[in-house]
Formats: sequence, C-alpha cells, structure tokens
Amino acid sequence: MNFLFSLKATVQPKCGRLVAFSSGPENPHGVQAVLQGRRCVLAMWFTLDKQHDELPRYDARKLVDSIRESEGYQSKENPKKEL
Repeated sequence: MNFLFSLKATVQPKCGRLVAFSSGPENPHGVQAVLQGRRCVLAMWFTLDKQHDELPRYDARKLVDSIRESEGYQSKENPKKEL
C-alpha cells in the first residue's frame, strides 16, 4: 500500500477513554506492547451497508410482537429503531 504521507499519533491510556476510527486503508493502525499492567480491548464493527441488515432479528421481533399483541400487549418499540 502506498501512501503520499504518513502521520503518526499516540493516544495515551486514560481510565474511561475511548478511541474510535474507521479501520480502512485511510487509517492504518497498531498497538505497542504492554510492558506492565493489562490491556483491555473491546473490538466493534459498525456498518450501514444494507447487505448486513439483521433481517432475522427483525423477523423474530415481528413474531414476538404479534404473539404479545394477540395476548393484549401493545409494543411501543420500532424494531428498526433499536439498531
């Protein structure tokens, strides 16, 4: 991969700090070795690509809502709004 320029940034650890960025070729990234203490990582992925919609989850929600409605429970939630 060829880049026209390289920019390095170091984020110092701090309790409660969150670092977020896209992981495409526009943001090459890595970590340094932990020499003392412990590294805690939460890896997450997020996309708006319709190819990855959670359709089975929507279908399951519709089924649960239809059962609840048949028992007299009214759902106030929109399944697409939950994401």
